[in-house]
Amino acid sequence: MMLRYKVKREIMKKSLILSALFLFSLTVGFSQENERIGGNNLTTQNINSQLVIFPNPSADMVTVNTGTDRSTLVQLYNLEGKFIESWVVENSLSMDLSTLEKGNYLFIAIDGNKKETRTFIKL
Repeated sequence: MMLRYKVKREIMKKSLILSALFLFSLTVGFSQENERIGGNNLTTQNINSQLVIFPNPSADMVTVNTGTDRSTLVQLYNLEGKFIESWVVENSLSMDLSTLEKGNYLFIAIDGNKKETRTFIKL
């Protein structure tokens, strides 16, 4: 009986995480182009279609490839919207995320007034 309760609890927990990711993506304008974000004039136009986070999922090292030689601000957030860290990336940067807790995260790349978001799973 106790095992069934734990399984149900884990399923509910994962459902809440997925729901939070979905709601966050709607709030931020995850895949919608030209949406205004708050009062800071950020839009969700694609910076470029080559923003890649790999390997994904990963337990430690991850590479962010922006596909551009311009300086791009890349920020990492957890699903609760808490800021974790930021980097300035010119084309590609490898980073060690081994100290992060297991879970789902969002990478947000900002180039001028444009932004692009990718999800990341930490094992």
